[in-house]
Amino acid sequence: MVLVLSLCIAFILPTDKKKDEVLMELIHYGLVEAHFSPKNIDDKLSSEIFDMYLEMVDPGKRIFL
Repeated sequence: MVLVLSLCIAFILPTDKKKDEVLMELIHYGLVEAHFSPKNIDDKLSSEIFDMYLEMVDPGKRIFL
């Protein structure tokens, strides 16, 4: 998403210096705010993943109660 915004703005702005400034701001925002934050791999995560799996496999709870 950030990359798409960066490219759109890069074509709209008239000067190369201004384009570079905006691109750097968007990239910085993407890395700081929207970047992946790792989770601890433990029993809680395992339980959440298993619950999501069961919901995807049987959303109506017809087989797996």
